[in-house]
Amino acid sequence: MAGFNDIYFSYTYYYGNGDHYTGYGYGDSSLGYYSGQYKYTDEYGYSNYNETYNNGYYYIDYVYNYGYDQGFGIGESNIYLTNYTDWGYDYDGLGTASFTTTYNVSSYEGYSGLGSEYGYAYNYSYSNSDSYFNNYYSADLVF
Repeated sequence: MAGFNDIYFSYTYYYGNGDHYTGYGYGDSSLGYYSGQYKYTDEYGYSNYNETYNNGYYYIDYVYNYGYDQGFGIGESNIYLTNYTDWGYDYDGLGTASFTTTYNVSSYEGYSGLGSEYGYAYNYSYSNSDSYFNNYYSADLVF
């Protein structure tokens, strides 16, 4: 089912402890995203409480409305991840984290708005044991 005009957007998710990841996406304008928006809940209205014992949030820094429907249905999206910053905390005990940013990210699309994206963040040697992340689980980039 076709929706409204389609949009491009870029965003950052902040865990609340310094860790964060950035990405971009495409979707239907029915998602309600706009430039400068802070989003404290996912698309279902649940808080972004995460394993860092914080309520995380999304910051949508840019939205472009194409002005026509490219085929996304109401509430549909394709969301991608571009980088991950580890502030240096180790919440799951799998290693000693260190402060760094990596662009070695494997991104898996989120199809139903922000909160549905996930991926894997790797250190320079792809050897960290805690690489999975989403808006609940943070990655540890042990170097």
